[in-house]
Amino acid sequence: FREAVTIEKKWVDTSQKLLHVLDLQELLRALLLALTQTVQPKGVAIYLDEKEADSPVFQAGVGFEKTDLPDSPFWKTLRQPIHRREIPVDAGPLLSGWLDAHQVDLLVPIRTRDRFLGIILLRSKRDNRPYTLRDLGILNMTLTQIAVAVENAKLHETMLRRERDLASTQRLATIGSMAAGLAHEVKNPLAAIKGMVGVLPENVHDPKFIQDFMGVVPEQIDRI
Repeated sequence: FREAVTIEKKWVDTSQKLLHVLDLQELLRALLLALTQTVQPKGVAIYLDEKEADSPVFQAGVGFEKTDLPDSPFWKTLRQPIHRREIPVDAGPLLSGWLDAHQVDLLVPIRTRDRFLGIILLRSKRDNRPYTLRDLGILNMTLTQIAVAVENAKLHETMLRRERDLASTQRLATIGSMAAGLAHEVKNPLAAIKGMVGVLPENVHDPKFIQDFMGVVPEQIDRI
């Protein structure tokens, strides 16, 4: 009993610390570590919802190979941890077959009250004992913190991406402005040279013109 209480406290403490982790990959690594040390599955994988994907996308795992989930509306209907054997029949044989093939024993949704963020898939426990109500309770009591931590990290990642895109846009604008200025600086001397060369044939015997030509053209070339 004392060990169970210690595990519960460790899990609660860890989930609270996750709220302060803004780097998504660091957060996922910390979450995987916490899960393997507390509920102790043989394998665990974290999938997150992506706008452009039909089903949650693999992000990180331990003892769980990277693989795509079958497309199914079932994922987003989950609101609490559920054993594989409790999955409703109408979820479809494809989903059940996939879970059997990948030895998934427990499904844990990551969601806020009104938004599905992803899902955690756990294989059976390392000691081969079934997941208990206490295990489910440990997960349930911190699902909100986990969801908020994931949401914060994804928001932070989006903000960083936008900042990088903005910086890139500003750099391109600066380069464009410099290129335009450079083109202007090159165009003016070339225009002067072109003008002098254009009237050279008819003034080739004019000493004054030749003197001006020999002064203007090298000067404009130096400007370029």
